[in-house]
Amino acid sequence: EAQIETALEKVRSQTMGMQTSEDLSKVAAAMFDQIRMLGGDLFSCGIVLCDENKNEVDQWLSAPDIGMMPPFFVPKNLDFIHQYRYDKWKAGVELFSIEIPENKIAQHFELLFALPSLKNILDSIAAQGLSLPEVPKWEIDYGASFKYGYILISALQPFKEAHIFPRFAKVFEQTYTRFLDLQKAEAQAREAQIEAALEKVRSRSLAMHKSDELNEVVSVLYEKAKELNIPFTAVGIGIYIDSSKDLNAFVCGENKDGLVITNYRLPYFKHIIPMDFNNAREKQLDFFVGHYSKEEKNSFYEYLLDHTPELRNLPDDIKRMIFESPSYTISLLRVNNAVFNVNDFEGNHLSENEIDIIRRFARVFDQAYT
Repeated sequence: EAQIETALEKVRSQTMGMQTSEDLSKVAAAMFDQIRMLGGDLFSCGIVLCDENKNEVDQWLSAPDIGMMPPFFVPKNLDFIHQYRYDKWKAGVELFSIEIPENKIAQHFELLFALPSLKNILDSIAAQGLSLPEVPKWEIDYGASFKYGYILISALQPFKEAHIFPRFAKVFEQTYTRFLDLQKAEAQAREAQIEAALEKVRSRSLAMHKSDELNEVVSVLYEKAKELNIPFTAVGIGIYIDSSKDLNAFVCGENKDGLVITNYRLPYFKHIIPMDFNNAREKQLDFFVGHYSKEEKNSFYEYLLDHTPELRNLPDDIKRMIFESPSYTISLLRVNNAVFNVNDFEGNHLSENEIDIIRRFARVFDQAYT
C-alpha cells in the first residue's frame, strides 16, 4: 500500500508541475513508469480519450525503450476489441479487461499499424533507429475509466493487482482537468496573438496610398505569419490581370540578408501548376492546396526564370533553395479577383488550425484589395 501511495503521489506531483498542455505526455509517461514498477509483464500502456460525438478516439501509447509516443486516432469500431473497450467506458464501468487470443492478435495489430496517423509515428520512430517490441502472441488489455476516457494497460500475462488501476485513473482525471485548463489559457493567449497580427496587417492595408504598396502589405503578412509559427517559405498575393489568366504577383520570402520581396507578372502556360491555379479559379474554390514533385516544381520555375526578368534577379541562395528542395506545396485562398497564397518548399503540411489562421489573413487582405 505504501508503494502504491508513493507511485500515486509521484503522478500527482508531476501533475502539479505542469506548466503547459504539452506536459501532459510527461505525466502520462511518469504514471506508466510507476505502474511498471509495481509489477507485471507489460507490452504497453496508454491513454484513450473518448468523445461520444466522435467516431474515433485519441490514443496515446507508451512502450518500453520508446517512451511516450504522440497521439493517434483510432475508429471506435476498428475491431471487436476497440469496440468492447469503448462500450465499457461509455457504460461507466470502473475497471474492465479483455483477452486478445492468439488467433485474433495478428489482425488486431495489422489494423492498428495500418492507421495513417499511427503509421506516420512508426515511420518517425524507425527513422530514429528505434523499433517497437514484437507483436505478442497473447495479450490482456485492462481499462480503468475516468471522465474523459480510460487508461489502458496491455499486459503479456494477467496483472495480479489490477484493482489498483482505477486509483491511477482517478489521479489522471485530475491531470487531464489541469491539462484542459492550461489548454484553454493557451488558446486565449494564442487568439490574442493572432488578433494582434491581423490588426497589423489591417492597419498597413488601410494606410495604402498607392497600389504598389502591396509589396509592404505582403512583407507584413510574411512577418506576422512567421511570428505565429505557421510553417511556410513564402507568402504571396496574385491579382488577375484584366480578363487574362496571368497574375500580377507580389511575393515575400527571406534569406540570410533579410526579407526578399518580388513583384512580377506570372504568365499562364500549359503546366500542371498554373493549370491547377486556373481550375481552382474557374470552379470558384475558396481554398485549394496543391502538392507537387521536385520535377514538376523545377520545370515550373525554369519556365518562369526564362520568361520573367524580375525572377532572374532573385538572390542565388533563394534560387538554389527553390531548385534543390524535394517538393513544393502551395495553398491558395480566393479573394475577389485575386488569390492569397502560402508557398512551402520544405515538405510541411498546414494543420486545420493553421489553415483557419491563413483564412483570417485572407479576409483581412480582402479589405486591402478593396
